[in-house]
Amino acid sequence: MKKIMGHSNDIIIREIKVGKLKNQLVGIIYTDGLADQSVVSNFIMESLMLDIESADIHNSGEIIQFLKDYCLTIGDIKDISSFTALYNSILNGDTVILLDGYTKGISTSTTNANGRAISEPTNESVIRGPREAFTETIRTNTALIRRKIKDPN
Repeated sequence: MKKIMGHSNDIIIREIKVGKLKNQLVGIIYTDGLADQSVVSNFIMESLMLDIESADIHNSGEIIQFLKDYCLTIGDIKDISSFTALYNSILNGDTVILLDGYTKGISTSTTNANGRAISEPTNESVIRGPREAFTETIRTNTALIRRKIKDPN
């Protein structure tokens, strides 16, 4: 993933170990600036680190269903089974949860709608096209570009 996404520092990949024996590696992947970090921290990471603590699940279907039913306290959850869906979810502002050794993952809706509004540029006006301007923060600017160009490169 890091190779395909160009080792970009706005793609956050957090790896944690969960389960009864702390032997299941889980990857949490999201785009900084597109995903709401407080939702990721409070409703995904915290839930995974605390609620799956006592789980002793060995089957792929069981652990993914257990995560969806008992651990994740987010409303919109989708299964991910292809790399195209994985990259689309990440570039749309969703958070993807991958389990080491399993071919399917989970996409959760964590799109960020907060922050300073992106407004029309005051120095340059356009007749046709988007009326959005860059802001002072680099994260907002990269998020603006990633919203428009949904390409891992």
